[in-house]
Amino acid sequence: MQFHSLAAAFVVCSVLVSVGWALEDEIPVHYVPLKPEERTEVVIDPRPHELIQMSELPDTFDWRRTGANNQENLTTPPRNQHIPQYCGACWAFSSTSALSDRIKILRKGQWPDVVLAPQMVVNCGPGSCKGGNSHMVYKWMHEDKGVTDETCQPYQAKSHNCDAEHQCKDCQHNGKCNAIKNPAKYRVEQYGFVKGEHEMMAEIMQRGPISCRQAVTKAFFAYKGGIFKDTSGDTKPRHATAVVGWGKTPTGEKYWIARNSWGTYWGEQGYFKVVRGINQLGIEDECSWGVPKATGVIEKSEDRLMGKYDRLVTNQDLGASIDGEESLVQESDSATPTAVVDASENVSPEDSQPERKQEPAVEQPVVDDADDHTSDFYSTPLESSSDETDEEHHDGPMLADEDPDFRRQQRQDGVQAVL
Repeated sequence: MQFHSLAAAFVVCSVLVSVGWALEDEIPVHYVPLKPEERTEVVIDPRPHELIQMSELPDTFDWRRTGANNQENLTTPPRNQHIPQYCGACWAFSSTSALSDRIKILRKGQWPDVVLAPQMVVNCGPGSCKGGNSHMVYKWMHEDKGVTDETCQPYQAKSHNCDAEHQCKDCQHNGKCNAIKNPAKYRVEQYGFVKGEHEMMAEIMQRGPISCRQAVTKAFFAYKGGIFKDTSGDTKPRHATAVVGWGKTPTGEKYWIARNSWGTYWGEQGYFKVVRGINQLGIEDECSWGVPKATGVIEKSEDRLMGKYDRLVTNQDLGASIDGEESLVQESDSATPTAVVDASENVSPEDSQPERKQEPAVEQPVVDDADDHTSDFYSTPLESSSDETDEEHHDGPMLADEDPDFRRQQRQDGVQAVL
């Protein structure tokens, strides 16, 4: 009798374990663990938590509510990685969104926002729609590469080859698309890890949002609002999000404020709150940060954007005949775009009638020295590949770190340690 009871108990336990594994397998894993040699950092300045004590940190801090009367938002919009089709690019969204926020913070919220392109990171960075690692994005953006903004590489939720057109492009009215030569790119000058409540809070408050890995449960999928508290104890890394702040309720409950990449219809308009200080979902285990490298792309354009150096520009200035028989710049391989906004910087504001010499458009400078997109800072070696995309190789789902195509792409994109 005792034998039958033990056998029955064993069967029940086996069924429960099997059901648990089945439920776990239904939740995708898009976080690719770091290898020991990939846990690199480039740290130049003192880490914020070395300078700021836990007791000096406020009870609440939110980059969406800063400035006078907490009316200034210094974050960029929530995104959706799953449209126009499903793509496991959370790793690219969490890092580019956090860095876009940090660029906005450095620029003190000046218009226009710079929104880095997660699609360019998926095409060229250390991962694909099958998964990746946010920390490796910061490492990759430090190593002589960079990310374009989304105005020339919109999100498509597909993994493409890293050729020039899939870094930055424009399309014409006839349907033909072409790569943009020497597009502006954004990099990081230092990057590293933080973990735990004190380190995370100090880094966020001092320099901006951070990227964190985390577990995902069925209850988290169903989250609609409030402070999420997991009761399963799951801390297996499957996903990546961007933590933008923290708070504390009147009753003393502490929480993180984080931005997901599942659209504004999920959670609190794309954001969520989760209990802080007890490593809920493993979100305090491993977070990464990057410091954007100073760029003149926007700063040097402020006066032009706001009209300080406006002047009249004619067809002839732009290299077209006065009768309208223009040869469009984007249709000519030999033509160099003229600098409608840059040429004005050669005219002194005090000169009401500047003397202009009519010259062919190809001889006019595109950018000034301070805004030179051909420097090492903006130039990225272009890599062409004839490999087929990942979607053409596999019929069924698999973990990213088990996918041979993904491993090959990692090798091609230089996902390796900095010694």
